[in-house]
Amino acid sequence: MFAVQRYIPLSGRGHYVDPFAMYPGFPAKLYSSSVSSHLENMKVAWVVGHFAQWEVSSDQAVVLSLSCVSDVPPTSETN
Repeated sequence: MFAVQRYIPLSGRGHYVDPFAMYPGFPAKLYSSSVSSHLENMKVAWVVGHFAQWEVSSDQAVVLSLSCVSDVPPTSETN
């Protein structure tokens, strides 16, 4: 078991538009660049992947899930 701090959603901070919402095949989401002060206990089995973060401003970050970035199946290479 370990503890995590979640990123604070922007939805509670006034009006905003998540520019990634229109791309369902691209699992990115705009969050606050601040994390919650609440520590949440997590089981290791609950972890499903990694993520990448890009801080686009002093108070916003893009978070991209890396557990499944594409729905396109891999192709087999032939020689």
